[in-house]
Amino acid sequence: MNPEFEKEALEHIKEFEGMFASGFHLVRKFEDIEPALSFLKKMNKEGIEIHVELGSIANIEVVKRVLAEIDI
Repeated sequence: MNPEFEKEALEHIKEFEGMFASGFHLVRKFEDIEPALSFLKKMNKEGIEIHVELGSIANIEVVKRVLAEIDI
């Protein structure tokens, strides 16, 4: 997760209607997704609709964690 992207996105959050999150199939450890999950939670709390691409993930625990963290 790029800190500059997060900073800019949060500064312009009122301009968002939704967002698309992908790349979770690349996750090796839960710690690797913590920054992205934190960002998605912030966006979700602001009412931003989030589409998360999870279709090709072999590790079901990653899927469960992502969905639980963004409160779907």
